[in-house]
Amino acid sequence: MQMKPIMEGWRNYVSESLNVALKGAAYEVQIAAAMNVYFENNALELIATAEGGAGWGSDVVVKNAAGKIVDTYEVKTSKGSRIDFGQFRASYDPAAGWIQATGLKNEVIKIIFSEIKDTLDSQVTPKGNPFPPGPNLSTELATEFWASALGRPREKSLSGDVARIPVSPHLIQDYYSKKGDEYIILGDDVYSLSSTGVLMSLSEALKECYIVFRIKYHQKGKYSYTAALRGKFVDTAETDFARAMKKIYSPE
Repeated sequence: MQMKPIMEGWRNYVSESLNVALKGAAYEVQIAAAMNVYFENNALELIATAEGGAGWGSDVVVKNAAGKIVDTYEVKTSKGSRIDFGQFRASYDPAAGWIQATGLKNEVIKIIFSEIKDTLDSQVTPKGNPFPPGPNLSTELATEFWASALGRPREKSLSGDVARIPVSPHLIQDYYSKKGDEYIILGDDVYSLSSTGVLMSLSEALKECYIVFRIKYHQKGKYSYTAALRGKFVDTAETDFARAMKKIYSPE
């Protein structure tokens, strides 16, 4: 099955004016449709459905004829450097420094924060008045943060990257495997979320894993201190969609 023509046709259908969330949902629908073409062409009694979107559920679920879940997938539109692989918010205390503010019950996020705290405390310090506590910031407080961080008003947008901090390369895989997914699709590539899977694992494919700490814009007058998990990947032909479907569902 040719994945790229399906992708190109779908992308032509999805207008550039649609918001990011709707584009993501459309891509999940496309992936499920491509899987179903593969299943039908290979006489496999499986069906894929797009069930994701924002939240903690799987993006694409594969079930057998009896309705039992066979596999679940996380789906991202690409593996580009601007793709977030999980995020959380932080707050600031003049005495304690940076503090994890969300994801407090998520063990992976707690490990991520433990890896970045010392660097965050040493690299992101006030040059003027103390930072606003956050994690949520009004326009005025976001302005105040930049004035304090830079020692002068920020000339560009109030949203922007503040620091980039390396973290352990297994953390993206850990984050999604803890959700219960078996695989992750990044653009045209499929990776296992287990080191014992039939495909290259996500951790094996990573060249670099890091946190981008930033002031994030949410909507008019609303910002936050947000830490986003990101990565850079090696390029390999063995992870392309068609080859991955064959390895998972039609092994020789």
